[in-house]
Formats: sequence, structure tokens, C-alpha cells
Amino acid sequence: MVRGRSDTVRLVTRLHEITTSSGKKRLSRNLDYKKLYTEFIREYINLGHMTRVNTYPNLHYFLPHHGVFREHSTTTKLRVVFDASAVTSTGKSFNDIQLVGPPIQGDLLVSIPRLELCRALLGAQLYKIRTSLTREFDDVIFWTDSTIVLGWLHMAPSLLKTFVQNRVAEINELTNSYTWRHVAGKENPVDLVSRGVSLKDLASLTFWWEGPTFLHNFDFHNNTQSNIHIPIQELPEVKPNNISLVTIAS
Repeated sequence: MVRGRSDTVRLVTRLHEITTSSGKKRLSRNLDYKKLYTEFIREYINLGHMTRVNTYPNLHYFLPHHGVFREHSTTTKLRVVFDASAVTSTGKSFNDIQLVGPPIQGDLLVSIPRLELCRALLGAQLYKIRTSLTREFDDVIFWTDSTIVLGWLHMAPSLLKTFVQNRVAEINELTNSYTWRHVAGKENPVDLVSRGVSLKDLASLTFWWEGPTFLHNFDFHNNTQSNIHIPIQELPEVKPNNISLVTIAS
């Protein structure tokens, strides 16, 4: 047994993989798994997260855990999962007695569109340095897979909160009257990297080097027209008391 410290309770972790017959058999069948599991337990003890015990204190909680072994993973082959939601004989789990932290969902809903807006701004800034290129463009179209960013770009910057307002104003200045359009995530080559793709596969992917197939059609202006209606109240970072409907031609 090993023990971890808490302000309110002692955590006792049964080394299931070592002490049970099924755990021992699993370890004996896979020496790589046994080695990684043993190294993990030793590291936890060396870091002071756990100490070995032979008896239990009056107030204690058994924290179940198990190892997830992925032999062919190129990064983390072993991930040890501690199940603090498992209930005790009292019907309570260790999670149940923890203090509730601040909600983060709202922050994520704001921060992700902000990052996408910064990506759009970077694209506009890259376009601005086109003066160093010898080739002229008859027309320019900017694409984003974020409908929120498109909603912001089709609004007067004065209706938006400061962070978004400043960046939308700069994007408008850099791209002038050129069109911003929506591209679906599955048709966005940039998403290949975020989904995970090896450099070896990337080298031979036509989609990465040449873009979505609809761009190869000279009449794609007409073939890709659609309207996306976004009520302004569904957009984040909008100043209060602004009620409108944003229509995006993509």
C-alpha cells in the first residue's frame, strides 16, 4: 500500500497491478508494461506524492487506479489513471469532498475564438507583406473555419469589446474590401496538423499542398455561395444592449 496526503483525509492506494493475482498475471505477460508501471510507482514515491504504509489511519480512502498501456504509441506508452470518483462504503467519493473550483467553460468559450481571431489577424498581416512578392493578384479571398470570427468581421468594431474590437479593426484595415469566407473544418488544410498527421504522410498529401478541390474550379465564386445567419446575441465579446443579426456570405 502507498499513501498520499490531503488536508482532510489520508489517501490509501492499493497497488492493484502488483497485489492481485490478475494484476500480477498481466504484468508477467508484458515485461515492458511491468517495467513502465514499476518506474511510475517509484517516481511517485521519490517525488513525495506517496509513502509506503503498513497500517491505515482512522480516516482514509482507498483510491483505485489502473494502467493504460499502449505499446505502439510514439509518445506516452503508459498512462496511469486514478479514479477519485469511486465511492466508499459511506457512499461518498474523494471528489465529493473537494472544494469546487471556479468554472472554466466560459473562459474556454471566449479564449478559443480569440485565438482564432488572432490567426485571422496573422493571415491579414502576412497578406500585407505581399509587396515583397513580384506577382500581382487580381483578387484576394480570405478564409476561416470560425463562424464566430466571421460574425465579428461583419460587425462594426465599435459594437465589440476592446480585445476583439482592436483586432477586427486592424484586420479590416489590412484586408480593405476583400472578402472573408467560411471554409468547413474538413476542407481546411490547416486542420490536418491539429488532427495529427506525420511529416511523412504530409509530404504526399495533395490536400495540404494544393488546398480543397473546390478551389481548383474557376467558378468557385458562384459554386460556394451560402449564407450563415448568426444572431448577435450568440456571439461572444459583444458589448451589451446590441441586438442584431449578422449575415455572412461564404
